[in-house]
Amino acid sequence: MKSPDTARGAVPQADTSAAGGVSSPTGSPRRGPGSRVMRIVNSLGAMMALVPILVVLSLTAPNFLTVGNFTNVARQSAMLAIVATGQTLVIIMAGIDLSVGAVIAFSAVTLAVVNSLGVPPIVSVASALLVAGLAGMANGLIVVKARIPPFITTLGTLSIARGLALMLSRGMTVGDLPDSIIWLGNRTLLGLPASAWLALIIVVLALIMLRRTALGRGAYAIGGNASAARLAGIPVDRYMITMYTLAGLLSGVAGIILAGRIYSASGLMGAGLELKSIAATVIGGTSIFGGEGGVIGSLIGALTLGFIWNGLNLLNVSAFLQEFFFGFLVLIVVFLNQLRRRGT
Repeated sequence: MKSPDTARGAVPQADTSAAGGVSSPTGSPRRGPGSRVMRIVNSLGAMMALVPILVVLSLTAPNFLTVGNFTNVARQSAMLAIVATGQTLVIIMAGIDLSVGAVIAFSAVTLAVVNSLGVPPIVSVASALLVAGLAGMANGLIVVKARIPPFITTLGTLSIARGLALMLSRGMTVGDLPDSIIWLGNRTLLGLPASAWLALIIVVLALIMLRRTALGRGAYAIGGNASAARLAGIPVDRYMITMYTLAGLLSGVAGIILAGRIYSASGLMGAGLELKSIAATVIGGTSIFGGEGGVIGSLIGALTLGFIWNGLNLLNVSAFLQEFFFGFLVLIVVFLNQLRRRGT
């Protein structure tokens, strides 16, 4: 956890629960009993929120405790978990990415349009990932080079990506997708949806990167105190561009999965996922102010939201009330996050 001195910019502190202990910006770990306890508390926080939700829904929602329903939740949560993983990488550096939903639409439409040209599926998939990665890189470059705050930057690129998706699709739904993508979005493998396996692989890779690489340790240092990290020799600009690029790529992966799941792509896909990915990230214990958190918590946060939405649907709660509940939940989580920071 960050100390008060770090928040004032006096100490080049970095790292958190997900980074494997408190360390200096240069990456040398400084472990202690207090940091280990806080890592355990943070990692269990999201699970402690998920367990009572499962208990309540199992007692109230019909057909909740069925294999088919759990498979459905896993399929629906996989895409959100992937987007939340990218969002976590950015928020850890005290950034934010509001463009993820629009990038999902842009990548999905690119996939369908390129595939309609009769090219091999690998080409259409690569094209979708390319435009998503470029969108993320553009976010990072604007934040770093133009010094425009991430909120404003990604709000602008949200509209740009959405507009490009609508122009590319001509405002229509494009249904020409490779069979392999439809399989990824809908089929199961060893009892789990294929998309859920992909989400787990991505989360594990992101976890290794955050815990074991200079890029991951540097991201925590930047989120803790960017000025101190720069003075410590961390290439702040390069790391920020890299993380935004990775967030864009993961949005592209989510767009491919979503297109396969619904058998089509349109410029309106992904609306609202920017807020849901932020909510999943914060519910999972990542501080909205940067410098602490991890992708395991974000995975649990995505599952928490997935079970909540699933349970509300099974209980026939109206869509309007669900939106109200979601906004209320986000405010509560951020408020509790602030209380926790004041107490550390």
